[in-house]
Amino acid sequence: EFSLTVHGFRYVELSFPGNPDAPPPSLNSLEAVYVRSAMKETGALTFSNNLLQQVHSNIKWGQASNLMMIPTDCDQRDERFGWTGDSALTADEAALNFDMGAFYHNWLRMLDDASQNGAVSNFVPGGIGHASPPAHASSDASWGSVFPSVAFALYNWYGDWTAPARYWKGLSRFMDNEFNSTVHGNNTIRTIFAKHGDWKPPPRAPSNTQFQPEPKVAASFSAGFSFIHDLGKMVQM
Repeated sequence: EFSLTVHGFRYVELSFPGNPDAPPPSLNSLEAVYVRSAMKETGALTFSNNLLQQVHSNIKWGQASNLMMIPTDCDQRDERFGWTGDSALTADEAALNFDMGAFYHNWLRMLDDASQNGAVSNFVPGGIGHASPPAHASSDASWGSVFPSVAFALYNWYGDWTAPARYWKGLSRFMDNEFNSTVHGNNTIRTIFAKHGDWKPPPRAPSNTQFQPEPKVAASFSAGFSFIHDLGKMVQM
C-alpha cells in the first residue's frame, strides 16, 4: 500500500504471472483501500427517483475522492493538483456535504500565500513558476474566483465570519487586481482575465457519427460573470 500517493480508479485490470493453471483469486480476496482527508460527512439528501439518487451519490463520491489535503480536480491521473477553478465551482456543494471548516481554512491560507501580488494561479500550491504569479498573470477570473468563493462558503453556510476577517487583506488584494484589469482595458469588463472560458460545455444531441459539445461561451462572458458574482460575495461578507 502506497504511503505518499493515491490513485483513483473506476476499473482495475489484474494479471497473474506464473502457473497458468492456478485459479485466480476470488473477489473476496481483493481489497481496495479508500482514503481521503478526514472530514465528517454532514449532508444527506433522499430522492424518490433512483436516477437522481445515483447522481447525488456520484457527486458526493466525486467530491470525497478529491479531498486529499487540498481539493484536487481528479484523482485518477497525473493531474492531481489543486486546480482552483474546480474548487471555485464546488465550494458550496462541498460545504453542504462535508464538514469543510478546518480543510477550507487551510486551503484559504494556501490561496492567500500564493497570491501575494493579487493574482491567483491555475493551481495551488504551484510548482516552479506558479507560486505568487505577477499581477498581470492571474488565471481566468472563474479560476481565481476560488478565493472569495471558498471564504464565502464558510461564511454563508457555517456562519464563520473568521474566514473573511482573517483573509480580508488577501481577498481585497485579489479583487483589486481583477478590477484593475478592467481599468487598464478602457473600463470594460470584457478585458477581465478571460483565458479558459466555459471549460466543459454541455453536449449537443448525439448525431449519427459522433457526440459533439455545444460551442464554448466566449471567455469574456463567463469570466465577467464570475467577477460580478465575486463582487456580490464580497459585499455580503
